[in-house]
Amino acid sequence: RPDTRFAYSSNGTRWWGPGNSISVIRTSDNVVTTTMPVGAAPTGLAFTPDGNFAYVGNWTDNTVSKIELNTNIAVATITGPLTRPMDVAITPDGQTAYVSTKGSGIAIIDIATDVVTGTVPGITSSHSIVITPDGSYAYASQGDQGSSVYVINLATNMVVTSIGGFSAPHELDITRDGSTIWVADKLNDRIVSIDVASNTVNGSVSDARLEDAWGLALSYDGNYAYVSRGFNDIDLVVVDLNAGSILTELDFTGSSSHGVATTKNGLPW
Repeated sequence: RPDTRFAYSSNGTRWWGPGNSISVIRTSDNVVTTTMPVGAAPTGLAFTPDGNFAYVGNWTDNTVSKIELNTNIAVATITGPLTRPMDVAITPDGQTAYVSTKGSGIAIIDIATDVVTGTVPGITSSHSIVITPDGSYAYASQGDQGSSVYVINLATNMVVTSIGGFSAPHELDITRDGSTIWVADKLNDRIVSIDVASNTVNGSVSDARLEDAWGLALSYDGNYAYVSRGFNDIDLVVVDLNAGSILTELDFTGSSSHGVATTKNGLPW
């Protein structure tokens, strides 16, 4: 959540029977304060810049739920070409949501009306999406269906280029200054950096401990990447990006780890 007082966790799993809820975690003491119902198998979510709403994709329902954050109630269910939604990103002006889906490309939602107004041409499947801080471009990974990261001009909603060389690129995150994107390169056991100015790969960190890299989030200062590891015993790997090496790895309770997020105001998490 933009004010960092609460974190929101999707409780959805499409492999062992869908969950259908979001847990709200108070960050001051890491206590779950409420759990709210949404659609079946919720996945990625994003917040409007004003902190009033969140949008979450529901994989099994092929819908997006709109959550009113003051009450933590789902107030709308959005339908359309939303086949297996995976991730959501919202423009800095709060006007548009972009939804990565595995079966219908990237859907475009007008937040004023909560209606799907179209899709990005030329993309049939996407795993994750981020938007540059100035709202000019989006970067979307192909996931298990491909080897590229797409670059989308948000003024035209057209793909302007694609960056190849990946194997099942999954989640990505962008530095606060918008200069660099890091991508979890799932089947290559590495994370990869993209220079936004040139749209070229300009670095990577490879390590066997990054096998099945799934989720990725950057620290506030951009010095560390937190990488979750799908279906592995080690759930989270912390990468020192300046040193280009693994700092530590953590194992949590449970059978798998997927998405990961960090606070964006410099507080420790």
